[in-house]
Amino acid sequence: MLAVLLLLGCEVPELNFDNELDRPEAPQLLSPADEAVITETNEVTLEWSTAPDAVEYHVEVFDEKDGYSSEEEFRSSVATETDTTSPLSNGWKRWRVEAVNPEGRVSYSSSSRFFVYIGTSITFTDTFGGIAAYSV
Repeated sequence: MLAVLLLLGCEVPELNFDNELDRPEAPQLLSPADEAVITETNEVTLEWSTAPDAVEYHVEVFDEKDGYSSEEEFRSSVATETDTTSPLSNGWKRWRVEAVNPEGRVSYSSSSRFFVYIGTSITFTDTFGGIAAYSV
């Protein structure tokens, strides 16, 4: 096909596959810290680092049961590096952030988890079989 285009005097377009793979840098999760216990509010403020070239961030929070992320509990799209969830149920949550560049390409942060409990005291078993008690 290329030979036919050259014989006909047609210009061959330059293909640049590198641009197809350009993705924004993955954001880094800042707060809450991994394994944080949150007892003040069930509306948690999530913070992450700026991802160069990102124009939007998608925030995902999953309910974590038996060490696995299950049902999505919160999802939003924002243009800033912070977001506050709607009220979350008590328990372990796993969260991550997706950075989106102007071309719609994405990169995911690593995931992190935190524990939400609004009440007076709780005893729970973590995913590694240890028992911890928290009192407020």
